[in-house]
Amino acid sequence: MLIIPAIDILEKRLVRLTQGDYQQVTDYGLSPQETFRKYAEAGALRIHLVFLGAAREGLRPLEEDPILLDILKERKRLGVQVEVGGGIRTISEIQRLLGWGVDYVILGTAAILDAIKINEQRLKINYPKSPGDFIAESDLPHSSLIQDVVRAGLIEKVIIGLDCKKGAVAINGWELTLPPRPEKMAENFQELGFRQMVFTSVEQDGTLLGPDAAGTKQLAQAAPKISLIAAGGIGSEEDIAKLVQLNIPNLKGIIVGKALYEKKVDLQKAIRQYQ
Repeated sequence: MLIIPAIDILEKRLVRLTQGDYQQVTDYGLSPQETFRKYAEAGALRIHLVFLGAAREGLRPLEEDPILLDILKERKRLGVQVEVGGGIRTISEIQRLLGWGVDYVILGTAAILDAIKINEQRLKINYPKSPGDFIAESDLPHSSLIQDVVRAGLIEKVIIGLDCKKGAVAINGWELTLPPRPEKMAENFQELGFRQMVFTSVEQDGTLLGPDAAGTKQLAQAAPKISLIAAGGIGSEEDIAKLVQLNIPNLKGIIVGKALYEKKVDLQKAIRQYQ
């Protein structure tokens, strides 16, 4: 079981959101680069890196590129894997990140909208994003993104990010939900050939109140060929144990974020015990 520490970046700061709410931001005053180094030296084999501004707006600010490049230099030196998500909408962006040395790219909004071929006009009419208006250029992915990934032979490098909120699929930095059942979406991505997925329970994320064990199990059963990574709600080492003890064959990783900053989980201890 991979124990995967999370680093979330917003406006160049290391932060955590509560339940995906951009109005509930906790800034820990830590350097993303130093935190990455600390996690790698603690024994993490993979680190989860998300650019929250890009996840919401569909485009990562250029001023955040130096942070990522610094981290990737450390990644090479320390031999740790990096998975990156947030605002990735095109095959060229995927190729650019992989070219820089990112091990895995996480596709959430882009993959989901492309998979269900949602009508742009319908989305525009029903779009509740606040603040701001619907902007097709940034809010919609390239219309053939999944085909582009398959054609480029990059399917093994892409992790699907499936974020769930109140039983629905959440996209665009969790500010919009769509009707397809998460289990059906997971099944669809499995049929398309994807083999890794991060499942995030938005209601649990950042609360430290425990993971969505039932939701994790349902999703894993719906797509048994996909290696699942569970995220959201880990608040103690007992919460990690709760997921491990489910004995889900295709549950391969657990993401821990806020609990590390709040010193609720000892990363080295968790890695020794479960990884």
